[in-house]
Amino acid sequence: MLTKNFLTKRELLFYIAFIIFIIALVLDRTMWAREYAMFAILMKLMRYVAYAICAVSILDNIYIKSKLFTIIAIFLICTLSYLGSNNITMLLYSLIFIAAYKVKENKIILVSFVTQAIILFFVVFLSQIGIIEDYIFTMDNRPRHALGFSWTTTSAILFTYLVFQYNCLRKNKITYVEIIVIEMVNYYFYKMTDSRMAFYLTTIFLIFLCIVKLLGFKFIIT
Repeated sequence: MLTKNFLTKRELLFYIAFIIFIIALVLDRTMWAREYAMFAILMKLMRYVAYAICAVSILDNIYIKSKLFTIIAIFLICTLSYLGSNNITMLLYSLIFIAAYKVKENKIILVSFVTQAIILFFVVFLSQIGIIEDYIFTMDNRPRHALGFSWTTTSAILFTYLVFQYNCLRKNKITYVEIIVIEMVNYYFYKMTDSRMAFYLTTIFLIFLCIVKLLGFKFIIT
């Protein structure tokens, strides 16, 4: 635990696990994981470390007793998902869901936003200076840059998620300047990756934000 005014032990364990999980999950979508088997294995091990930290956090706190029924329900649903699909992913994800109990939503979004933004732009930067491969897929004479990721749409989709998270963090205070800058970056990803769905979705959302600002509405629950 750091200080009572900053983070509790439970929150600290969750944030450490969550950051490790996001880093592993995003980097596992890069060309490094595709080209180097050991890197992919390392990312998988990092995810299991995150799950283990969440499990420790859950077992270390008695607060979960007050929500025992809810926790059991979540775990059973995830267990049924595993039995039905023979995929353990949802079962492991349940550890993250339970460990996040009583952690403030805004802080979770902030940690997610900062971590993903750093990784996204770092990978894109490395791909443009040749440290990580910028795979180019050509379809109908349209070059599509993967920007360091294993799929051409990954970077654009990640950016769209970041836009939604950023808006939640800014609540109703996002400015027109910010919207213009976001759209410029959105257009960059579109030109490089030709990811139309992510581009259109982000652009429509930004137009919606402009309309909301013009009309003076508030639609984010603060």
